[in-house]
Amino acid sequence: MRTKEQRNKWCRIRVCKVCGKEESVRKDNIAESCRKCASSVSLEKAHNAIRQRPKLKTTCQHCSKEFNTCKSTIAKGQDRFCSKPCFLAAHRVSRTCKQCHNDFVIGRSRVYGTSNSSGNYCSRPCYEESLCKDDEGQYRGSRWRRISNEVKNRIPFCVSCTGKRNLEIHHIVPYRHTADNSKSNLITVCKRCHYKVEKITRSLVKSGVDFDQMKLVLRSIFLERLMVVAYQLKTRADNG
Repeated sequence: MRTKEQRNKWCRIRVCKVCGKEESVRKDNIAESCRKCASSVSLEKAHNAIRQRPKLKTTCQHCSKEFNTCKSTIAKGQDRFCSKPCFLAAHRVSRTCKQCHNDFVIGRSRVYGTSNSSGNYCSRPCYEESLCKDDEGQYRGSRWRRISNEVKNRIPFCVSCTGKRNLEIHHIVPYRHTADNSKSNLITVCKRCHYKVEKITRSLVKSGVDFDQMKLVLRSIFLERLMVVAYQLKTRADNG
């Protein structure tokens, strides 16, 4: 280990010419300023060199305003917009919600076509509300899928033709009039018989019959048919 005398032999006292700080350095260190001041001077020289470079100008594709750019930005293809608000405005489109018919703004990349939910509805509640519509725009409630599956499990065949394919749920009294999704107002029919049953329901609605009486009469008819079908199935099972 070197003694103090040996260290003094190889060291000198340097006074920084910028800040006046005194410090001990090696005699072969020719720097006249401390490390902090030297880095500040180098940084300032670099900034001055950048400022003296010839400035490139380009035009914003959204607001048509000229702004400064550089070669690296041009090489990356990032010189099309002068600011982030212009970038967002250029990449957003105005749409009209198919459910509430209110205008809203959405990113252009999220609009893929007419079947895209994010491009057709302003919010998740509007999208879910639209899922509860049938082809005629009649609401069936937010729990319609679970209710319809329960009815199909309870009556797994068509009450009209006893078929087990293409089963659908029919409201004895239309949901648009009473908003009734109770099991007493639902029956299972196939797609072919659904049109015939719906035709009878519409004719009764147009005649102005009371909905309670309509439900009572039609339900009694469907229950009678259901009992006949259940008896036939039981007979087939016993004979088989």
